[in-house]
Amino acid sequence: GIGLGMQCMAIEFARNVLSMQDATSAEISARSAHCVERVKAGEKSILSERIENNEYITLEMIVDAINREDTLCIELLENLGYELGKHIAGLMNLFNPEMVIVGGVLSTVDEYLILPIKTAIKKHSLNMVNKDTVVKISALRERAGMIGACMLARSRVFDINSSF
Repeated sequence: GIGLGMQCMAIEFARNVLSMQDATSAEISARSAHCVERVKAGEKSILSERIENNEYITLEMIVDAINREDTLCIELLENLGYELGKHIAGLMNLFNPEMVIVGGVLSTVDEYLILPIKTAIKKHSLNMVNKDTVVKISALRERAGMIGACMLARSRVFDINSSF
């Protein structure tokens, strides 16, 4: 989630702080466009009305739709999970971690996200790496990033103060 999380953060910063309302990412906009095309072609989704009215859709809305078993949103998440898993596999090949913990808002959808991630990891990582690495959902769920950022900031502050 590091790459996607940073990517989403950069997009949100550009939209909300820099007032660049059209800020997006090639990966995210490509998937969104595909979703919009399918809804306009008649496929139904819990978010259909918002999409047809060109209204802003938040990640929380997508997660809610997934938890209500919206097949279009589930398919979108599975594709996202697989792509995320490919990138995690690359990091695993480099660092050979004992554990990969998935956190953030998307972690609240459990198996809909973790299964495609595990599938991609199995396909795209070295066998000797993936057999020893545990992939799991963070117990902190959507608070994981914020708590991690606070812990990092705290450790940096204490390191700075200890040098005086």
